Amino acid sequence: MPSDLPTAVAQILGPDGSVAGAGFLVAEDVLVTCAHVVRAAGSGPGERVRLAFPRATSADGLEGTSRVACARGRGRRLCPAP
Repeated sequence: MPSDLPTAVAQILGPDGSVAGAGFLVAEDVLVTCAHVVRAAGSGPGERVRLAFPRATSADGLEGTSRVACARGRGRRLCPAP
C-alpha cells in the first residue's frame, strides 16, 4: 500500500533557493523543523521561510512561504513577543 508520508516532507529553502534542511507536515497547517534549519534558511521567529514540497502530486511539486511561529534551540525558546 503506497504511503502519503513522502508528500508531507518539505524542503526549507535559503534565500538563494538552496536547501537548508527538511520539515515535516504534522497537521494541515503545521510544519515542524529544527531551529538550526530556520537559521540556515536566513530566517527566524516571526519571519518568513520558503518551502518546497518536491514530492507533491503536481508535476513540479509545490513551493510557497510560511511564517515561523516559534523555534527552540539549545535549551532556549526563541519566540516573538505575544
